[in-house]
Amino acid sequence: METKKSLQAQKIETVLRKQTNWKSLWFYQKTVVLYQMTYVYCHYALSHGR
Repeated sequence: METKKSLQAQKIETVLRKQTNWKSLWFYQKTVVLYQMTYVYCHYALSHGR
């Protein structure tokens, strides 16, 4: 019984990958900055009539 459980656990581990830490990726960081800059610009433009 014990070996069947460990084999099933190993199969699950091979199917599920470790998740990527998106905050450490440079393109994700640049996307967040671009979104924030766009939001601030649009908020400023709408509030000042441009």
